[in-house]
Amino acid sequence: MQFNLFYSMIIFSAITLVACNRQSNTGLNTRPQAKQSGQQQTIDQTTKSLITLAQQKEGSRYKYGGTGPRTFDCSGFTQYVFSQTGIEIPRRSVDQASAGKKISVDAALPGDLLVFKKGRKVQHIGIVVRSAQGELWVTHASTSRGVITENVLSSPYWKSRIRFARRVLP
Repeated sequence: MQFNLFYSMIIFSAITLVACNRQSNTGLNTRPQAKQSGQQQTIDQTTKSLITLAQQKEGSRYKYGGTGPRTFDCSGFTQYVFSQTGIEIPRRSVDQASAGKKISVDAALPGDLLVFKKGRKVQHIGIVVRSAQGELWVTHASTSRGVITENVLSSPYWKSRIRFARRVLP
């Protein structure tokens, strides 16, 4: 188990180094072009740390009420990741859906929360880790698959439930 973890961490570190040295808008080091200004912005260190920690938790099991560090529910996961980077957000997804500033899904950037609803009720929440034309990659604690990263715009299930994003990072 430790042998696999050691090599997984080496591979993750190598991928992170390569991604951080890329100059495209799909890596961890840049934000996609802002539609208002048309200028590319750099992701700050807090956002990089948040994204890295979120993705390091991939593979963790889902457990209702789980707040980490090994098992999570969706809001326990987001709260854990944000708190580990020094940012406090509420515990429940319904409360997280009111934290920070509400923004449109089109304006979502890495580090933002993405809110999913079923009907009028907040159903789920995750962390945007990458956004690009036609893609919105979110790391979240799925009840069926645990903590995963996926393009929610390519999933009919998730895409139909996306409602808005919240910007809680300064």
